[in-house]
Amino acid sequence: MFLIISKRDNLPVSVTLKEVLLRALEKVGKEYVHVVLYHVKYRLAKNPLDVLDENPHLFFEAYREIFGDTCLHLLADLMEDVLRNDYGLEIEASEIHSILTSKKLKFTLKK
Repeated sequence: MFLIISKRDNLPVSVTLKEVLLRALEKVGKEYVHVVLYHVKYRLAKNPLDVLDENPHLFFEAYREIFGDTCLHLLADLMEDVLRNDYGLEIEASEIHSILTSKKLKFTLKK
């Protein structure tokens, strides 16, 4: 599932939601990635990365229920950092948070 298709340095850039999420979680620490995936797997009784691909809203709802809305805001901040610094994309953390809590996962990028 592709999250974004944009251009950087005149080359096409595509990134999956999974890539952005894992890079964002790794900014907290590699152990945090394992903690998140363990708890989401326990909550949903499914492979969390499969759930992320099949039903992203369900994954982020489970994340919010486990870690709280404050942590979901932090995750949105981290995802903003990944998208800006790793991919050169302009998007606000508040927009990411709104997307993660909606049933639609679409980014509208500012040019």
